[in-house]
Amino acid sequence: MTIVLQTENIDNVSSVLRQLKDAALAGARRAAEETVREAARSAKGRALRNSHPRRFGDAIDSEIRSDAFQVWGRVASSAPFAGFIEFGTRPHEIRAKNRKALFWRGARAPVKKVRHPGTQGYHIIGQAVEDAVGGLRETLDLELERALRGRSL
Repeated sequence: MTIVLQTENIDNVSSVLRQLKDAALAGARRAAEETVREAARSAKGRALRNSHPRRFGDAIDSEIRSDAFQVWGRVASSAPFAGFIEFGTRPHEIRAKNRKALFWRGARAPVKKVRHPGTQGYHIIGQAVEDAVGGLRETLDLELERALRGRSL
């Protein structure tokens, strides 16, 4: 991006620079907010496309907060099992509850416990955030060009 400043009136320089700063900050805020929204949309789409429990995808939401100098965003799923889908599980033991037994088609007999080998994480939200942040530079460039368009000193 190239910025050319051409001054016609030195008294206006300070005012225009202040306006440019405000416009650039507003553009950066819009770019960050759009990045968070895009990450949430992408994560929902990935979750629903990849046959994960529908509640996982339906529970994905985003939150955006900002103050004068920063924008903070969060993309998360409120499903109680979201961590297991996102990060996977270690090998663990599954026990039958309430004097019941575990049984599945093909098993020789009911059992009281089994050793589960664990699962790999799908990183749905993490990958969606990484992909959205990858496009942040282009979005910021567009917002800054928009802020600078038609401005002269």
